[in-house]
Amino acid sequence: MKGKYPILEKMPILLPFTWGARILKDVFSKATSMNERFETIKLIKGTNSEEVTKMQEIYQKLGIVRKED
Repeated sequence: MKGKYPILEKMPILLPFTWGARILKDVFSKATSMNERFETIKLIKGTNSEEVTKMQEIYQKLGIVRKED
């Protein structure tokens, strides 16, 4: 939160207010962004471990992520 709200470095007591600001921002932001979030959650829940392993292998071959130790 401190990265998004630098004021928290000097005044950490404002943390509850930044939570409120974040909630309001999310509520009044575009409805499509919320729908996109729900779609992403559905995709994540529908993914099995085999698909994840397959994608990790592809990323490693492309050099996008390093190989796990």
